[in-house]
Amino acid sequence: MILTPHLPAGAHRWCALVLMAAMLAPASAMAAKTGDAPVDNELEKYWNVELAVPTTENPMHERAGRFEASIGTGVLPNDSFFLGIPLTARAAMHLSDSVAIEAGFSYVLMLDSDLHNFLKTAGKAGLLQNVKKPPQLYMLGSIDLVYSPFHGKVGVFASKLSSFDIGIMIGAGVIGVNVDKQPTAESDALVGEIAPAGHWGATLRFYLSQTVAVRWDYRQFAYQPEDAMLFPIEFTLSASFLL
Repeated sequence: MILTPHLPAGAHRWCALVLMAAMLAPASAMAAKTGDAPVDNELEKYWNVELAVPTTENPMHERAGRFEASIGTGVLPNDSFFLGIPLTARAAMHLSDSVAIEAGFSYVLMLDSDLHNFLKTAGKAGLLQNVKKPPQLYMLGSIDLVYSPFHGKVGVFASKLSSFDIGIMIGAGVIGVNVDKQPTAESDALVGEIAPAGHWGATLRFYLSQTVAVRWDYRQFAYQPEDAMLFPIEFTLSASFLL
């Protein structure tokens, strides 16, 4: 025998609501304690600056105490008579995540510009005969203090998180240059000299992994091989390795 209680009209609806609330309350409390934790943990891995994606004070790829080696090439674009192609090698010691001491060397291949070729061939003997030849770079050497205070993160195809940093540099060094000391009809040989130079610039690194980065550098040199001060610019693109 089944006994069915007699309830007033509409009471069944209220009983069902009360029963559902009683069943859902423990589940809600459990979800608040345990169910949301994995979601929060995953969100923290992406956004929490103290975990997988640190902030400026703690860059994504830490460099303090690490050695960096770079090799690359580029261009010296602002000489009217020559186009320079530097073959560059650099070595840096990172004192912190933002400060480094770096030494660099560039061997420069100098190609004649269109203007230089015209002056050599114009007229019967060329317009550069018996006149002072323009100085011709062949080497750049530098010691830099590099400060990289700006760090950023970027998502690649919404599946990989990488980082980059931007820095400024200032330093001193030497420039190897061929100069024309005594232009004569018999000889137009240039004399190699080493001149002191100062320079400043900027650098950008984009990290492909914890140890490999693509690096872009700009340097503005200032030196005086003869009477006038010259300001060659060097742009380079390098592969950089953190060891």
